[in-house]
Amino acid sequence: MKNNMSIYAAFFVLILCVVLLIQSDSQPRKLRNEVADGTLYCFYNDRQYWSRLTDFCVKDSYLYVLFGDRGVLKIYDDSGQYIKSYAFLKTKGASSLYIDNDYVYLYDQQLNYYVFSRGEFVDFVRYSDYGVYLQKMSELSSAEAQRKTDDAIYFIKGASIYRKGSDNISIQVIHRPLYLLFYQGIIPYIIIFFWLVVLFVLKMLSRKVI
Repeated sequence: MKNNMSIYAAFFVLILCVVLLIQSDSQPRKLRNEVADGTLYCFYNDRQYWSRLTDFCVKDSYLYVLFGDRGVLKIYDDSGQYIKSYAFLKTKGASSLYIDNDYVYLYDQQLNYYVFSRGEFVDFVRYSDYGVYLQKMSELSSAEAQRKTDDAIYFIKGASIYRKGSDNISIQVIHRPLYLLFYQGIIPYIIIFFWLVVLFVLKMLSRKVI
């Protein structure tokens, strides 16, 4: 009986992890209703998303923080002060940020770019010609190339974003609760695999008892 209870508990934790993972990949209905292909929705409520931080960059004293699984791009100043958010049409592919000398580009995997300058949405570009699109892609750099300014480096630590200055001191500029670390990288998949192993071991033990 005791082993059966342990199996039920482990199974419940496994299902909870899977539900949290699935939930993190969905766009809130309110935002979904406000966006369309090429149409962004700007809002100012700084809500915390139970999702992973998928990409970020810093340019022209602005931090662009992408929650691609939720279809949201949050804008901060370079000290971490929240300014606004943009919701975009979330597609099946993984969205990402790119940069060039002048702009930040939000790429939505549908041959579309949303173009930003100094924290503001300025243009939308749709490519019907795949060759032209690939040429444009080759001219851009990944967001990772733009996480360093003249006097600081920005990086993810845990679930938050930190800024390391010339004095080599790291300061947290964008705080996200530590439990959101669950969504970063491969951590949820490791946890799910671990609990599958636990379930298997408990099942084997229960058979021996019988």
